Amino acid sequence: LAFLLSLAAASVVVGVHLFARGFRLLSRKRLIENTPTSTARAAAMGPVEIHGRAIGPYGLISPLSELDCYYYAASIWRQYEGPAQSAWEKVGEEVLCVPFFIADETGSILIDPRGAELDLPPMFDEEEQPYGSEMARHFVARHHAEGILKFKEVVIQPGDSLYVFGTLGNNHIANAMIGGSEFGETNTRVLSREAADLQRRMAFQMMRVEPPEGPLPDLSAESCDLNSSISLQKGDGRRSFVIAAHSERE
Repeated sequence: LAFLLSLAAASVVVGVHLFARGFRLLSRKRLIENTPTSTARAAAMGPVEIHGRAIGPYGLISPLSELDCYYYAASIWRQYEGPAQSAWEKVGEEVLCVPFFIADETGSILIDPRGAELDLPPMFDEEEQPYGSEMARHFVARHHAEGILKFKEVVIQPGDSLYVFGTLGNNHIANAMIGGSEFGETNTRVLSREAADLQRRMAFQMMRVEPPEGPLPDLSAESCDLNSSISLQKGDGRRSFVIAAHSERE
């Protein structure tokens, strides 16, 4: 009897959780459906969805896939024996970015990626420690990870085709470029041009690649105004903020 009561209680808790999650997803679905797709030039303050490609004045190098990017989220997972079978727990994560833009045929909008929900294919997804990469070894050492590990990394690269749904509001990303900034549930660090230049040069050194002479060249020849008064960002409260490599319908 006690077992049946416990099972019934657990079922109620799970049911409430699934109902709440389904309601949130339905609300987001309706919000996306009811928000017309905008162009960069015609975007108005408030909820905005836009399709375009990623551009930016400077970038980073991701630690696992070693790619030029504007944003990377790299994580380490350790295997452990759970109640029924082997499971994985996250033991380390880095989320690093620089300001970047979404551009279409009418112009571009500055993106503040802090707090975004990412729907991007992983560029690195391995269940073996990548001992061949010095950058990856440094990444593991920074998080003191040991045991049976797997790694995952998603990146936003120059020229990536993206769908972004968020809130167009006043630009606060410049203030976040001083020492990084916590936002939402993750600690997302936003690097200035000087900090990103240092990160790239250290990456070149670990990759044993000769860094370019003088200032790093822009990753985009197009105009990117980092002093823009507005940016596409996560809004107040529970407003959705999605950056995806898929279409609106997907």
